[in-house]
Amino acid sequence: MYAAYLSHETAHYYFGTLTRPTGPYAWLLLESTAQFLSIKAQQAILGEDAASRQVAQLRKAIEKQPQTFVALDEITASPQIDGGYRYNYAPLLLLSLERAVGEAQTRMFMRRLLSAPPIHRWSDIAEIAVQSGIKRETWDRWRAECVAGGTRACVGTGTAAL
Repeated sequence: MYAAYLSHETAHYYFGTLTRPTGPYAWLLLESTAQFLSIKAQQAILGEDAASRQVAQLRKAIEKQPQTFVALDEITASPQIDGGYRYNYAPLLLLSLERAVGEAQTRMFMRRLLSAPPIHRWSDIAEIAVQSGIKRETWDRWRAECVAGGTRACVGTGTAAL
């Protein structure tokens, strides 16, 4: 538990101190990336089981949230990324992106997010993904399967791998 908290807060050095996001995707860039990096830190430091437990907690929290999420590619205002979205749903979306594109591309994507100009539209994020070496067709497939319509298909429950 402490490792998850400490690694989340440490991630704010990057997403919160080195870069101070603004605009509609600010919460995604501040909290969701920190939560994602916390999962990755636990995986590296404490092992797969610890990371899997954290992922299971996020999934359980999502199950308790009955309302539909605003699709990430349709965000127009910061409050649309509420607490459940930023701490539970969006980090799992980032994990699903990593499954789709691989760790190396995800690391490059995160690096590019850190140095990106202010992000105000989905197209800004998509462009950063392409600049990170993520193939457009892979990005578009991930968007269709995991993002469009606020689906929960790629953040599912159960014993799916990280």
